[in-house]
Amino acid sequence: MLQRKSVDLIEAVSESKVVIEQLNRKRNSIEAWDELFQKAVQVADTVEEVPVMPRAAGRQCHRVNVPAETPSQYWKRAMFLQFLDHLIQELTRRLVSNEDRVSAQYLIPTKLDGINQEVINTLFETFRDDLDINNVAQFREEVERWIVRWI
Repeated sequence: MLQRKSVDLIEAVSESKVVIEQLNRKRNSIEAWDELFQKAVQVADTVEEVPVMPRAAGRQCHRVNVPAETPSQYWKRAMFLQFLDHLIQELTRRLVSNEDRVSAQYLIPTKLDGINQEVINTLFETFRDDLDINNVAQFREEVERWIVRWI
């Protein structure tokens, strides 16, 4: 969904919030990890491999040495949680944290039906330093002129 050619930034931000929520649920779900690990064990079994933990060394500093009792615990802590945290962080950093700037797409003529007072206020606050307009009322009038022009 996020990589479709037709998706715009507004949709991408909205959908990425859904994806982040799903990833957080998976991260906090014991069942999600257990199911994934069991699939990995089944795949490993087809090539006669057994899940194991890497040998932990007290002085080793170039590999993940997380405390764990079982291979399942080790791989969950060393890879699964790390990977989900990275995905969540990147989606948030790249899309969600820029949501206010992305709302400028509502000024595109084909997106004008999504504009409302809240979006106008957000746009004004986000781009206040870039505008030659002193107050939000004046900015609202300019946006209304823009809407009338394109309708």
